[in-house]
Amino acid sequence: MCGGGVWVLSSEESAQGKYELLQKLVAEYEYLRAVAQALEEQIRLAESAQQDLVVTMVSIQELGEKGLNKELLVPLGSGVMAETVLAKYDKLLVSLGLNIYARLEPSKVVEYLNGRREFLKGRTDELVKDYSATLQRMGLLEPKINRLVRELQAGQ
Repeated sequence: MCGGGVWVLSSEESAQGKYELLQKLVAEYEYLRAVAQALEEQIRLAESAQQDLVVTMVSIQELGEKGLNKELLVPLGSGVMAETVLAKYDKLLVSLGLNIYARLEPSKVVEYLNGRREFLKGRTDELVKDYSATLQRMGLLEPKINRLVRELQAGQ
């Protein structure tokens, strides 16, 4: 309807528009919630990997300090350990992925692991920024959704 050059919506048309907007906002909110959960999991995994790298670097340094001919426990997998004596410690095998290993001096291994840790820290920082932005957008949607729900309930 047109009254004085201004379009006037009937209450039915207005309610329908609000309902459609509410559906869109709820769909976006649900999508963002799934994204936030995925980001949270990626952050947790990256932080866990960083901690694992730190533990490995400390272990390498401590192993070097113990010297040779000291008893060690070596994990064989499935919770099984073997007692052994370290007779040689000038090179370590480092997995580069795809069953490719490099034989490196302990100091080079620590250097390599530290580089991986720095990469993961940068990636974690990026994930945290994305996570914060996602939560911020969700926070902006919540009052809009609540307002539309109240308006639609009041109109019934």
